[in-house]
Order: sequence, then C-alpha cells, then structure tokens
Amino acid sequence: MLDTILLTLLILVWAFQVLFFFIPLGNENSIVRRLPIITFAILALNTIIYFVSLPVTVKQDSDREKAFKYIKVFIDDNRDILADENVRNRLKATGLFAKELTSFEERLRKEPDLADEVRSFTRSATAIQLRAELQPLIEKLEIADQEHLYNQYGLVRDGKYKAYQLLTYSFLHSNSRILGIVFPVHLLFNLIMLFAVAFSLEDLWGRPLFLGFFLLGAVVSAIPDAVSGTGLIGASGAVSALMGAFLVRLPKTRMKMGWVSIPLALPMMAFGKKSYGVALVKSYYYMAFFFLNQILLWWFFTYKTRNFDGVSYRCHIAGFIFGAAFAFLMKAYRIEEKYINPKIEAKIAYQLSPKIAEAIHLLDTGAFEQAESKLKALLVTHPGKPELLMALAQVYEKTRDYDKLNTIYTQLIRHHIENSDKEAALYAYDNLLLAFPDNKIEPNIPAEDWFKLCEYLEEIDMRHEAAIEYFRFVRCCPDDAAVPRACVQGAEAAFASQDIQLAIKLFEKVDINDYQSAYAARARIGLAECKARLTRATGKLVQPTTPLTLPPNAKAFPQRALNFQSASKLGKLA
Repeated sequence: MLDTILLTLLILVWAFQVLFFFIPLGNENSIVRRLPIITFAILALNTIIYFVSLPVTVKQDSDREKAFKYIKVFIDDNRDILADENVRNRLKATGLFAKELTSFEERLRKEPDLADEVRSFTRSATAIQLRAELQPLIEKLEIADQEHLYNQYGLVRDGKYKAYQLLTYSFLHSNSRILGIVFPVHLLFNLIMLFAVAFSLEDLWGRPLFLGFFLLGAVVSAIPDAVSGTGLIGASGAVSALMGAFLVRLPKTRMKMGWVSIPLALPMMAFGKKSYGVALVKSYYYMAFFFLNQILLWWFFTYKTRNFDGVSYRCHIAGFIFGAAFAFLMKAYRIEEKYINPKIEAKIAYQLSPKIAEAIHLLDTGAFEQAESKLKALLVTHPGKPELLMALAQVYEKTRDYDKLNTIYTQLIRHHIENSDKEAALYAYDNLLLAFPDNKIEPNIPAEDWFKLCEYLEEIDMRHEAAIEYFRFVRCCPDDAAVPRACVQGAEAAFASQDIQLAIKLFEKVDINDYQSAYAARARIGLAECKARLTRATGKLVQPTTPLTLPPNAKAFPQRALNFQSASKLGKLA
C-alpha cells in the first residue's frame, strides 16, 4: 500500500517536472545589509577549482572511460566469467558495473541449479584463461580510478575515506558531456541554488556563523554515503542544508522561480499565454516540494530498485534535515536576536555614521537634492535602517514634501512595530504629526499600524489620546473600510476617559441600522449609555462614567510615562 502511494506521488512529481521546468533565480529579499562576502567566496572557490582542475579531470575521465569500455566489451563477450565470485567482487569495488552484476546475481537466485554449473566452470581451463586476460584490464581501471582527482579529494567508494575528504568533496564537481562537449552542469545547478538562498542567510546569521554552518552542513550530509561506502562529490549536500535552514528561518519569503514549459508551449501560445516566465513562490512550497522529491527519488532509485542513477539523494535528505534542525535551534534559543544581530547592527552603525553625518551636513547647507540622493543610495544597501529613514525624513520636512514624508514615516513606524518597539513607533508617529503645519495635519499610514498605535495608547492608560487618534484616522481616511471599527474603538476610549461628547460624535458616525455588523451593535449600546450619562438640559455629566468595554483588570495595564515634546500634537486636534 505504501509503495503504491509513493509510486503515485513520484509519477505526479515527474509529470509536473516534465510539464514545467523551473529553476530558482533568487528570492525577494535581494537587498542585504552587508556584502555577502562568504557566499561570493564559496561561489568563486567552487568555480575556480572546477575550471583549474578541468583539463586534469577531463583526461582522467577519458582514461577511466577507456578502461571501463575494455572491461565492458570483455564481459559482454565472456559473460560466464561473472560466475567467478572474486571477479564479481573486484568489479563491484569499482562501482561501475552494477547493472551487469545485479543481473547475474539475480539469475543465480532464480536458478538454484545453476550454482553447481558455476562452481564447475570456475575451475575450468577456460575460466583460468579468462581471468588471466581480465586481470590486467581490471588493474588498469583500478589505477585510473585511484589516481583520479575525485578519489583523491572526493569521498571514496570503499568507505576507506580520509577525514579531510568529508569536506573537500563538496568543492569538486563532475563533468557533463552534451554532444561531445564538456559542460559544468553539476556545478551550475549547485551554484544557482546556493546563490538563491545563501546571501539572505549570511546577512541574517553573520559571516563566521554562516561559513561554519555551510562547512558543517557539507560534513553532516556526507555521513550517509561515508557509512555506506558510496563515492561522493559536489556541494549539493551543503546547499541542501542551506535550503532546510531557509525553510525554517524564512518560510514566507518568496522565491523567484524561472520556469518554462516546452510540452505546453503550443497550447499556451494558442491561448495567448507565454510558455515561460518568472513566478514568485513562497519558500515553504518550493522547499517542501524539493524535500518530498528527494525522498521519493531515494525510495525509488536507492531503496526500491537499487538502480543507482549517479545522484546521492540521501546526501540531500541528510543535509536538508540538518539545516532545518540547526535553524530551528537557532530560532528556539533566539541566538540570532540575542547575540548575532546586535553585533551586526553595531558594525553597520559604525560604518554608516560618517556617511549619515555627511548627508546631514549637505542638508544643513541647503543641498537638499544631494542629501536625498546620498541617503537613498544608502537605503538601497541598508533597507529599513532607522537612522537613514530619520535623516531622510528631515530632508522631506525641510522641503515640505508631505507625501514622501508619509512614506518614510510609514516605513519607520512599521520597522519599530515589527521589532516589538511600540513606544518608538509612537514617538515616530508624533514626529510625523509635528512635521505638518497646524492647519493641515494629514498623516497617511496603513490602517493596521494606526490601530496598533491607538491600542498601545489605551494599554498605557492614554485613552483620551487614543480616542483623538482614532478620530483623526476617521477624518483623514473617511472612505477606509476600517472606519466603523475606528469609530467604535475611539468612542469607547473617549467614553472611558469621560469625554462623552467625543464618544457620541464617533458613535454617531457608525450606521447603527446595519444589524449584521458587530460594530453597529456596539455603537447602539454605546450611544444609549452615553446619552444616559447626560442631562437633556445642560448636556453635562450627571454621574461618573465607567469604561464600556475594558475588562475588570483594566488597571493592570502598565502605566508608562512617555516624555513627548512640549509641542506634541499627539491626542490633539487643530
């Protein structure tokens, strides 16, 4: 039953890959804080080693191929020699005659009576002569194999590897021949995948940790082949470790996937569609597909049919699992946040300070365009950097470009919120308000962030300021779908701070006749409560008000003293 399920999945995966060939071109986080030196060094080192060793490996490949062909022809002409167990063992050690050996051994299992005939043949004069003729051919192949660069620095097949080969194997790549021409296909695919994920992880984890992780990933992914005595070269194990780590650390980051569909080219063209393109795919889709594919291929080629196709799927699987586990532990113990990111940020801040100071100097001398250009260039390499955003905000405040000012403060507020620093976000919002003239305060930030700021004001017992900012949102964004929510939450905050007039004003902006809306229901209840607190004659409070929606433990909210500027416009309307 399980075999049927796995085979079905494998056929579906193969069918999809036949219809659509796709390759990762990178990810959407293409801008990093620092130059990914380690990633570029790994790319360069693999490339240099391949092309420097290419003349040697091409000749060695040719010598080994000739020796293999001589033996192949000999065996095809003298198939009975495989009856000799010693011959079979020597051929098996080369790792190049799996098909012939498997076929003969299968025949022995199916025909038990053949055993006596085999024993008789191995003692015959014919067998002795054939062994004598085959002996030098096998020795020639063994010498060519032992002298090959792949066996000197790659993981050797017999399991008698040297410790350094657990690492050096990952910097060697095989040659592929297409129409008789050598192409670095193995190297190319590994480096493309490496480039797609490595620079983001290096940026997040820092150069020393990233390098150590890559090298350790190469070692760990080689263990299954080292134990089983299978030869191995190539960086795919270490790259698979990067992919596993990327899945855990950046699961929602979108991969840029180049794709082409040759089988569907004509039908797609008939419907006016392109048969190629670039698609953005969430990393958890692509990485999960990759891992599933490796498991299915390992099951089919390595476990089920034992028909080795030249690819070590268990190396990929081991590397992927190691990378995912490593990233999970990094996340669980908050190593990145506690130890790595502060050091990286400190280095970046030190490097940026003189450049920011230079831009501020240009701003002070009135060279606004030059200051803006310099700060924008820095933001390209250091996106979302608060110091740069604040400096650029000064440029737009000086030039009174309020649209760009809103954009910059939106990024700054979002940065602080994402880093769980709502207090800093609130100060940034107040600075945005201060940048506008008193008679035209028009902040324009996303509703989601605006609401988080207002809710934070309520948490720190600044409910009246929260009510005013909800009201400001309603005035600045009258057509936003979140207006009913802002009206109700703002009115309830106003009621809790005993500003009944403002509460009524906000409640009345809600369509209370919409009986399917939860906000309309809250507005009806709120209006009734507000009006019950007022006298019809004076419109003044007749008794203290109490919060409508605050929980019984409302006083448990932390009351924090925020030191706003004396000219603060937070919670104030013109």
